[in-house]
Amino acid sequence: MDCFKDLFSKPEDRPPLSIAVTKDKALANISLTYLDEYDEIGFEVLNPEEQDQEIRHTIDRTVEDLYEALDHICRYYYHRDHVNTNPRAIGEDSVPFSSKFTIDVFKLEGNDEDIYVPSGPNLNIQGTGIELTIGPHNEEDMYGFRITNHTNFTVVPYLFHLDSSNFSITLIYQPGAVAQIGARELPVLFLSGRSSLAVGYGSAGGTPQNLAISSDHLDLEHGYIRLYVSTRYIDLSFLQQGAISDMTRGYGSHIYKPRKRPHPIWDTITVPVLLTRGDERRSRMIGVIGSRGNGKSAFLEELFNSLPGNAGRKPTFATVFIKEYNITLPGRDEESLTLVDLPAFQDDNIVMHVSMLQAVVAYLGKQYQKGHRFWSLIWCYNISKPRFTVIDRLNANLVKDLTGTEENATVLTTYWNEAEEANKHAANTLKTDSPALHRDAHWFEGGESQLKSLFEDGVEFKRFGVFNDPAAQARASITNPLELITTLGSRAGGTLEVQLEASEARDLGGTKAGKRLQSGLEEEIEMKEKEIRGLEMELEQMDEDDYDRAAILEEKIYARQEIERWTEMMAGMKRPIL
Repeated sequence: MDCFKDLFSKPEDRPPLSIAVTKDKALANISLTYLDEYDEIGFEVLNPEEQDQEIRHTIDRTVEDLYEALDHICRYYYHRDHVNTNPRAIGEDSVPFSSKFTIDVFKLEGNDEDIYVPSGPNLNIQGTGIELTIGPHNEEDMYGFRITNHTNFTVVPYLFHLDSSNFSITLIYQPGAVAQIGARELPVLFLSGRSSLAVGYGSAGGTPQNLAISSDHLDLEHGYIRLYVSTRYIDLSFLQQGAISDMTRGYGSHIYKPRKRPHPIWDTITVPVLLTRGDERRSRMIGVIGSRGNGKSAFLEELFNSLPGNAGRKPTFATVFIKEYNITLPGRDEESLTLVDLPAFQDDNIVMHVSMLQAVVAYLGKQYQKGHRFWSLIWCYNISKPRFTVIDRLNANLVKDLTGTEENATVLTTYWNEAEEANKHAANTLKTDSPALHRDAHWFEGGESQLKSLFEDGVEFKRFGVFNDPAAQARASITNPLELITTLGSRAGGTLEVQLEASEARDLGGTKAGKRLQSGLEEEIEMKEKEIRGLEMELEQMDEDDYDRAAILEEKIYARQEIERWTEMMAGMKRPIL
């Protein structure tokens, strides 16, 4: 992307970003994704602990927007991961200073005086973190915190909430916060040794927190409650920043500039927070799969045009390979479902095959873990193609491997309008009683019959094309996209076999699709080894000073490198993706 190159080659007056660029995903926190259909940049979380976190925000492809976004993200990860690199050890057993503080988290309820009080057990179970399933019953609940100091030191506490779905940092408490109206005690500045401080309720003040998922389009949200403790007061409000979509932060004039005094004792305590959407909000999902030129875009366009207000035209989530569209079906109940645009094999580039399939299987497996089952998979195939290619066969096998059972698959043959155009052309050049008049339409139907022979009888076949003549559309038995989606969405939900395989194996190699791809890689390696043996025979028959010897040696080296690369790819298919 030009804006990415310009950002680092033309720094201008911008402060440098605290960022390292790597091609190794295992070393990165965030990946940039170019969404060519919308000429925008999206973001994908690569950190294994948060890999299932979706980032819905996209930006324009400009240097300014990219800089602002990366600067925002850099600040988030810096404050999330910043620790005291030389922590103070205390006590006879010399334990870290931070280990002597605990954070309890409680649901809050209002009492008769409209003051929040704790209700129920501590949600930070044994200090391991908070996990909540969010639904209508609790999405408006408020939560408070109890910080306990088990040392003999008097400290100043600061509490923040960090949200990895939008890279926001929210101040929950720092000394000087206003206590609740009606509370009988004044705010405190310090937390004495061997004592506790209530935050969000009681006298200390602070803001009660609503731990709900921040976006209706998300089903999972990672976050953190972060406690800073120091033996000296510092204004840490500059750590605050809004969601990345706001591009607003609380730093600037509030950046802390310390005076020359002895360094305070300080440390941090982090409590992970995982919020997942309850079953009440889980949507039905239907996949539409197909490579370029097979009518998938035309089908989706026609579907969106038939929705009220052309709803769903812009994806609510997108990566390099996958796009999600949340749509509401017309009707009295206004039922919603998620339509997922999935890629298929485009050419014979086996490296791209592995990357694409790894992304698809990881996505489908994660959706299964969230409780999202794909009710159906629609494969778009261009029936007007002159022949059924090797890539088409790969994609037919891919659909069978992903779905597992015939009732989960629908084959949508597209471009039936081309048959009508061919018939019109024939009518203009031949007599009306010529047997060649309907040759093209029959030829399309013959291609459809051959395609049906590749699938089990239970696989449903539908036709699609964009016609100007309603009568011609009726003659071709064309399916209305909205009716098809509505019908598939109303059936009893199934599960794609690959979702079950991915959740059990947790890697690409343990799925049918992965095993078939691995078999293809093994064949490629065998062919390349045979090629190397042939090159070695040529070299044996050559003189040492033969002019072509260097070229053949170079060809042999390249072939060996290809084998090494494919072997590494096969090993990568066995690495965890969930």
